[in-house]
Amino acid sequence: WGSVFYLLKPFPKDKGLMIFGGDNGAGFSGNPKYLFLEAQKRPGIRAVWITKSGDVYKKLKEQGLPVELANSQKGMWTQLRAGTVVLSYSIKEDFNAIFLAGATSVNLWHGVGLKRSWFRNTLSFSGKAAAAAPSFTKKMNMWWACTNLTRENYVISTSEEVGEYYPATYHVPKEHVINLGQARNDVFYDDSLE
Repeated sequence: WGSVFYLLKPFPKDKGLMIFGGDNGAGFSGNPKYLFLEAQKRPGIRAVWITKSGDVYKKLKEQGLPVELANSQKGMWTQLRAGTVVLSYSIKEDFNAIFLAGATSVNLWHGVGLKRSWFRNTLSFSGKAAAAAPSFTKKMNMWWACTNLTRENYVISTSEEVGEYYPATYHVPKEHVINLGQARNDVFYDDSLE
């Protein structure tokens, strides 16, 4: 699996195609949902929701929103072609990660990020791999841990303070942490809504 992930990295991507997913592929909520709905209004962006849930697929189809089942032939092709992947947790959980190596990911996360997770959680596989002494085993474990990352990765943070520890958490350069807040909270800044 890991070898195929890396072999697909150079596959040509459609820069105008963005895929969104969340809730381990089972829901339509949180930060990805609200950014997905906003993307529908933007010309030049083809935004498609990817889900593993038949119920979510049916609901979004009924609403006239672009959606694909993650494991369908069309869904797999859409994931393989996507230039940008927007998620709330992990490409391994929200999508079929094997198709996403060459894309750019934008992790909106699903909370403020107060707990240690990913590479900062020394109990997780990624954290153990990152903390291990230099060795062949560490290199192999980091190789595997990084299959949860695409070609280029960005993380959205809620503040400068939270953003300070995101590079170590998500294994991204500091300049790839962007302090924008959470898309699901933007409604509170829209005076036209009750």
